[in-house]
Amino acid sequence: MTPLPQNSLEDARRQLANCVLFRGLVTGERDAIVDRARMRHFAAGEPIFLMGSPGASMMAVLSGTVRISIPSHEGREIVLAVLQPGEVFGEIALLDGKERTADAHATTACALAVLERRDVLEFLQRQPNAWPCSNCRYDLPRCCSA
Repeated sequence: MTPLPQNSLEDARRQLANCVLFRGLVTGERDAIVDRARMRHFAAGEPIFLMGSPGASMMAVLSGTVRISIPSHEGREIVLAVLQPGEVFGEIALLDGKERTADAHATTACALAVLERRDVLEFLQRQPNAWPCSNCRYDLPRCCSA
């Protein structure tokens, strides 16, 4: 992954600032997390992650579209969402670290800002008041699975 160019970094900051996880952060705290974001590019049709894979990151769509889906019992695809630039996904997996519950594919060529779970948790351990809710500080799995 490569560092984000300045204009993309500004886009990522704006998008990630609206994520429920980071809304309560002051600008300096938010910037400290977003500075760890890296750009990933995906070709149309390329998988971003698959159901059952480790939930190790969250993403912000900077350009292109992303399809979130699950397979039906008959093997057909059930589309849960089509995400556009400005939308964020994977934030629950970022906190709970559990397996992905759906597939994510690039519908078109896309650019994503990716924040790794380890980087966000490291920051939150250094900044305990930045946790999105007080329950997370003490019992992350219970809070995020509720």
